Amino acid sequence: GIRTAHIEPKWAGYRLIDLEYMELQKWLTREVKGYETQKRVKELLLALLNAAIRDGERITINPASNLEVTAEKPEKHPDDLKPPTAAQYELIHAALPKYYAVILRDFAHETGMRPGEYAGLRLHCVDEEEMVVHIREILVNDGGRLRRQAAPKTKAGFRTVPLTTTAMGAIRFMMEKWQPKATHSRIGDGYDLHIEELVFRGPRGAALNVNNLARPWHKAIRQAGDAPEHPRAEMRNCRG
Repeated sequence: GIRTAHIEPKWAGYRLIDLEYMELQKWLTREVKGYETQKRVKELLLALLNAAIRDGERITINPASNLEVTAEKPEKHPDDLKPPTAAQYELIHAALPKYYAVILRDFAHETGMRPGEYAGLRLHCVDEEEMVVHIREILVNDGGRLRRQAAPKTKAGFRTVPLTTTAMGAIRFMMEKWQPKATHSRIGDGYDLHIEELVFRGPRGAALNVNNLARPWHKAIRQAGDAPEHPRAEMRNCRG
């Protein structure tokens, strides 16, 4: 727990009366990593010292009362935000250009795959006979530059996704347009994208990125006259 992992290894040998705000704050900032961990450590330490005050254990002021959580609060993941309603999706999809409707409506919406996953989908990971795709890697935005990254070998990352007839149709549309190669290149340093293997690409044949996904999506939102909180087409960092 938080107490045994963080508080006791550092402070178990100290007398309560010797604990000072500045030392506690310096420790919290420098040695306790992560916003949520710092928050939980602060809350528990505050509660423990308040209990000590109530029990008359030689302290009258809680040195943890003014501690500040200094770690950066993580941004809420897009998938945790409220998604558009079915009616909003229908309006937005209707406003998409045909090419992006194939990607965002016929494939992404049908499969629930994240942008980094379908942007990195390679032909050798498509099983037309079984109507599935195997997620083995993703494309991530690394400081404005696209990079290949192996999907994490968890249920959320390294997995197989079933295809509807509509989603399979989107793949076949892209296969006919781009004629992707079924070769199986290794990730290497990650920046050699091997675009010739990619199933989904931008309208000019480049790998999908934040601009050629987000721009038509937001334009469709404006044309539809509705702005949902959760634009799936945004690539952001393309993780997960």
